Amino acid sequence: MAFRSNKDLIEAVFFFGKKGISKEMRYTEFEAVLDGVVGITGLSSREVQAAYLRITPSLDVHSVVLFLIDFDDRGFADQDWNIPLRHLADTAGSGPDLGKGPIRLSCRSQCSVSWYQNELWEPGGRGGLNHFQLIRDAVKRNKLGIITEEPSAPLEPPVMQEQVRMSAISRICRSFPTRSSPRP
Repeated sequence: MAFRSNKDLIEAVFFFGKKGISKEMRYTEFEAVLDGVVGITGLSSREVQAAYLRITPSLDVHSVVLFLIDFDDRGFADQDWNIPLRHLADTAGSGPDLGKGPIRLSCRSQCSVSWYQNELWEPGGRGGLNHFQLIRDAVKRNKLGIITEEPSAPLEPPVMQEQVRMSAISRICRSFPTRSSPRP
């Protein structure tokens, strides 16, 4: 996938259950979960497979970091959890092509920081799920309400617009009577 500035990308976190993606949230919401402001009751007492995503404004997946996170019996994230998701996305290797060229991927077998390898998971290992297809399809459904890029309308050449304006001015000027005698 062509390089994009990180400021143009939208960050999200998806959580996986037995049958697919069970929860989607923007990264700012995930930060509130990490800070202990809110819990996620549906994830209580579990180690969960999750994906940190960077998404383009045209709803294409740019980067994926597949990580594990534990939740306590009240649905709060492990207070000791600390994985540099942004750094892992920045330094990720090449992943599968999801339609717009290869994404950046960080997972257990492809991790740029070796001491985080055991905190990551490998895609496609459970129940025959195609995790990348699930991610791509969920991003395209846009439940997060990402404001998408509108295809820009072709601009008319400035010369044409100037000709139309001059033609209109010429018609207006011809409709006014002119004085044949000079002013006193």
